[in-house]
Amino acid sequence: MGVIRILLSLFSLVFKALDSVGILWDARLRLSEFIYGKHGITVRVPTKSILKLPACVIAEYIKKRKLTCVEVIEAFRDRILEVNPILNAVVGDRFDDALEEAQHIDQVLDSSDINLNQEKSVLLSKPLLGVPITVKESIACEGFTNSAGLVDRKDKIASEDAAVVKNLRDAGAIPIAVTNCSELCMWWETTNNVYGRTNNPYETSKIAGGSSGGEGAIISAAGSVCGIGSDVGK
Repeated sequence: MGVIRILLSLFSLVFKALDSVGILWDARLRLSEFIYGKHGITVRVPTKSILKLPACVIAEYIKKRKLTCVEVIEAFRDRILEVNPILNAVVGDRFDDALEEAQHIDQVLDSSDINLNQEKSVLLSKPLLGVPITVKESIACEGFTNSAGLVDRKDKIASEDAAVVKNLRDAGAIPIAVTNCSELCMWWETTNNVYGRTNNPYETSKIAGGSSGGEGAIISAAGSVCGIGSDVGK
């Protein structure tokens, strides 16, 4: 009987502890609702047809001059500016530089100057010519911060591209922005003390998963054609 009493006492303590955890969790949910709203919103469906095209089609249209490279970059820039204030997915951009690169591509492709024929041929051979991409902030992209969400690295600027970014540039892609991630890419929620929380584009009261949540959110919201992430078990 003494053993039974001890076991009952232990069970009672466990249930009280679980009840305390439940109270704390409920308080966390109430606070979250106060900050983000009980029910969030879904980002507006994109209206520009460019935003719905896959990368291979965009590159083909640019090469065949059905679209200009500038039109493409401007469309995705405008979409990011529209949705990012409620998502906090993009944490750095190079819109001006991207537009300069796009203008150069258009000038070469539209030129009748025979001196540019070789450069034009090189551009037309690139499979991702003019395709705007985004890059997870933890992956080095020259000129961007490369903190991986760690406060001690918040001023770290990448001096060169990671190999994967270089390869995509060589294929003709144009990086336009870097996106949020979990701290040191260690967690499955995208939030950190450098950039804050990234929201789910389908329900902004919910957090984006991770660690490549910024990429997932901005691509899902049609703010990027495709991007570079890094996750385990996906």
